Amino acid sequence: GQACEYLTRAIELAPDNVKYYCQRAFLKKPDAAIADYSKAIELDPNNKYIYFRRAETFDKLEKFSEALADFDKAIALHENFHGTTADLSDIEYFISDKFYQTRGEFHWRRNDYDAAIADFIKQIEISEPCSIRLESSCIKLRKLCKDIGKYDAELPKNHTSAMIYFARGVVNLEKNFFEDLGMAIDCDPTCAIFYVQRATAYENQGNYTAAITDLTKAIECKPNSAKLYFRRGEIYSMRRINDEAALTDDAKAISLDKNFMDAYMRRGFIYKFFLKQPEKAFEEYSRALEVEPDNKSFLRSRIDISEELGNFSAWLEDLSRLIALEPTDYSNYIERAKVYFKLKNCAAALEDLNQAVGVAP
Repeated sequence: GQACEYLTRAIELAPDNVKYYCQRAFLKKPDAAIADYSKAIELDPNNKYIYFRRAETFDKLEKFSEALADFDKAIALHENFHGTTADLSDIEYFISDKFYQTRGEFHWRRNDYDAAIADFIKQIEISEPCSIRLESSCIKLRKLCKDIGKYDAELPKNHTSAMIYFARGVVNLEKNFFEDLGMAIDCDPTCAIFYVQRATAYENQGNYTAAITDLTKAIECKPNSAKLYFRRGEIYSMRRINDEAALTDDAKAISLDKNFMDAYMRRGFIYKFFLKQPEKAFEEYSRALEVEPDNKSFLRSRIDISEELGNFSAWLEDLSRLIALEPTDYSNYIERAKVYFKLKNCAAALEDLNQAVGVAP
């Protein structure tokens, strides 16, 4: 089609551009796409996403040994990736989030059930608790186990059995969830995700004590997980159980991950709205801004606190920073003009109002 022609011209002008080959391969039929993916790999041999795409293409062509080799290469590169999800584009994140599930489906179609089960389990282990991806992988694992007679059978006490019970419980949420999660924990009491999933179910039932107990057990399994401390703090704070315990958990989360911005935000929220300590809230937002100086949410939160405290210098400073970040937002100029009027600096206030008029739609 026309898009392929444009990409071919682009490749002629920039023959070393990996992205153009991948885009053209995506538009081609599978047999023609392989050459473009192979050229892209030649140019970028450590790009796991290209191996993954070529593996899917080989699979469509029923070249199964080549497909498996590319799936394995993509996953090997993925396991050696030491960046964060923030380093990935949206499409890269989506692909990397399903590497194991896709290879598991490939093994399943080839009747290699043990390999398929292992991949579905790995996908579950790396998925966020209570996420759509985790539920999808649980559904796959449950269906496979049902097909091969492992669903209703009594299983040996090991990690694989625990994950099968877990998957069964997640899929049968309305039926035997707590029984299946209990069996999973009995088979492997060291797996944090079991406790996290059950804690969420307890919370939804209003059994907050049981939810906190399970999250505490999850933390014992993964004591260096900032997310688990944050999750327990969420129940302490949002369910109005223990504000001080929530603050302690959020502080622990920050000590494990200084970039955990949600933990700073909640500490500020607790101090401002629950404990009525605006000075402490100001300190929390200030700590967050030391980590991310251009975070507009924290600037706005600190602006609100500065207004409440009557801290005009901080109020003006943060509004000026916000204006620098959002020079076309007229409301910021109006807000700063109000501060200048309070300080009886009418000239500066009028200047800001004129700026607001100039950028207003």
